[in-house]
Amino acid sequence: MLPIAVHVADGRQTPLTDKRWNYTRQVAWLADGSGILMNANDLFEVNSQLWHISFPGGVPQRIYNDLNRYEVVSLAKNSDTLVSVQVESRKNIYTVSPFEEPRRVTQITKGTERDDGALTFTPDGKIVFVSQNGGSRDLWMMDADGGNQKQLTDDEPANRFPSLTPDGRYIVFDSLGRGGVIWRMDSDGGNIKRLADRGSTPHRSSDGKWVTYQQGQSAPSVWKVSIDGGQPVRITDKLTIRPAFSPDGKQIACFYKEESTSPWKIAIFPSEGGQPVKVFDRQVTVGKLFFVLRWTPDGRAILFTDETGGVSNLWSQPVDGGKPAQVTDFKSDLIYTFDLSPDGRWLAITRGTVSGDVVMMSSLGQ
Repeated sequence: MLPIAVHVADGRQTPLTDKRWNYTRQVAWLADGSGILMNANDLFEVNSQLWHISFPGGVPQRIYNDLNRYEVVSLAKNSDTLVSVQVESRKNIYTVSPFEEPRRVTQITKGTERDDGALTFTPDGKIVFVSQNGGSRDLWMMDADGGNQKQLTDDEPANRFPSLTPDGRYIVFDSLGRGGVIWRMDSDGGNIKRLADRGSTPHRSSDGKWVTYQQGQSAPSVWKVSIDGGQPVRITDKLTIRPAFSPDGKQIACFYKEESTSPWKIAIFPSEGGQPVKVFDRQVTVGKLFFVLRWTPDGRAILFTDETGGVSNLWSQPVDGGKPAQVTDFKSDLIYTFDLSPDGRWLAITRGTVSGDVVMMSSLGQ
């Protein structure tokens, strides 16, 4: 994405710089018109940082170099001071036995601010997850008790949303730093292959032959591509995100909006494309966390995250349209993402807290 200047007189648009970001957010002009400040996600990062861009030169300069996330930017009248919100998050991975009484909840990682992104089970019960413990956002693998952690990728791009084929041969994932594209690699981290030039949040089919994903930013929609690559196929032109294949591979569940101003709901589409075969009545929250959908192994229900009063829990939506049932009973914290084991006995859940402090600083970080 590029920040642009719009000429008031005739509506012409001029890029303020040649540099591209994954996302650009709020901008503020310096009082003397010599540049702008903005918070944006660099190509190799997920957290938004504060940047200064000179005008008309277009030279970008990062104001700070830390791991914090900055959500807003506002300048004093003379531009010598800026105010922002510095956001800090702490996350841990837990395993939960969702359908046992009493439920067993076990924390398997110890709080770092760097564990986030999606996670997934392997066929033999290990967990592939996303972490910055190696310095960049990479894919790691560990045992279900958190032991024997092994780094699978080691590069600058931000790798996210791993999904394993049922035979355990391949991991598919997206990579923001590589331009927001879909990739496949062997389960040991080797033989990386590009599957699609654009897209995010991939999920493999039960037979391991297809990968579904979302593509687009302002009007995202669901697509699929062969596990071997080739020409991607658009499933729908509706506003849809975070797709997940059903166990039989015939359907795809996703978050769906009827119109851009409509609330998000869960919908089911045929995996061959077409109109939704079912849209559930319940409105769902799709925020900045890594919300996903997952089917139960029998295909009778779809698991989703719901947040009420600052606390997240997992719910189960029966495919036949019955009333959703609460699956977890957490009393605190947010759920960032989750996955269900192939046999349906265990959940892996990333949970944590998010806090924000208003900070005041020199506009150029001096």
